[in-house]
Amino acid sequence: MALKSISPSKARKLIGRGALVVDVRERGEFAREHIEGARNEPLSGLGRIDQTEAGAVIIYHCKSGMRTRASAKKLEEAANCEAFILDGGIDAWKATGLPVVKGSSMDDATHQMQIVALSVFFIGVALGMSVHPAFYILAVAAAVWLIKGLFRRG
Repeated sequence: MALKSISPSKARKLIGRGALVVDVRERGEFAREHIEGARNEPLSGLGRIDQTEAGAVIIYHCKSGMRTRASAKKLEEAANCEAFILDGGIDAWKATGLPVVKGSSMDDATHQMQIVALSVFFIGVALGMSVHPAFYILAVAAAVWLIKGLFRRG
């Protein structure tokens, strides 16, 4: 039996009655925003989702509904109860005016770039102190890169 789609408004009613919302997006996406009470189970590591209560329901969602529709068979196999796909994903949820929990606005790539820039800065300082003062230029360039990135990303 294929998973059925459910509208955001109908999903909201089921959530009010105890349905489990499973966000299949990656952890960084979930951290930026998610439906209140949702459980993050990225598709990349999805296992069995056990709901033991009688009449239990799972509502899967992603950003736009494309990932959940493309992975419907895998999602159906992961559930041991009635399950639905949120039509339009969290984008449709928000477009309907339903609330989301906002988290960090910094994405994983930005965070990684900041770590790299900071590392290059410290390496430049260390090499400037121990090898040759010209390496301070590397430290200054990394600091400019880091500061520029902070202002650009907010």
